Amino acid sequence: MDQEEPKIIVKVKSQAAGSSMLFRINPATQLRKLMLSYCYWNELVVDDVGFSCNGRNLHRDDTPKLAKMEEGDVIDVVPIIYLEAPKKICVFVKNFDWKTHTYYIRGVTRLIRV
Repeated sequence: MDQEEPKIIVKVKSQAAGSSMLFRINPATQLRKLMLSYCYWNELVVDDVGFSCNGRNLHRDDTPKLAKMEEGDVIDVVPIIYLEAPKKICVFVKNFDWKTHTYYIRGVTRLIRV
C-alpha cells in the first residue's frame, strides 16, 4: 500500500491587494484546486490572474511536487493585463550610412526578425 505524502502549507499572496491566504495541500494534488479556491474567496476570475512560485509560472495541471514546492513557499498572484496591439505598426530604421528604411510589422513580430 502506497503511503500518502504529508500535506504542505503554502501561502498564496496577492501582489495587487497585499492580502494572503494559507492553504494546506497534498503534494500530488493539481494546483487547479488551490487556484479556484483562492479566486472564489477573493472574488476573482481565475483566467484574469497568474500564479507563480520561486520565479516559475504555475499552471493548473501542475502539482506542488512537480513545481518542487516546499513547506512555507509563497505563491504570488498577479493580475494578467491583456493589451491589444495594433494590427501593424510603422518602424523607421537608420542604417550605418544614415539611410532610413521603413518597415510595417505586426505588433507581435519579434524585432530580431526585422
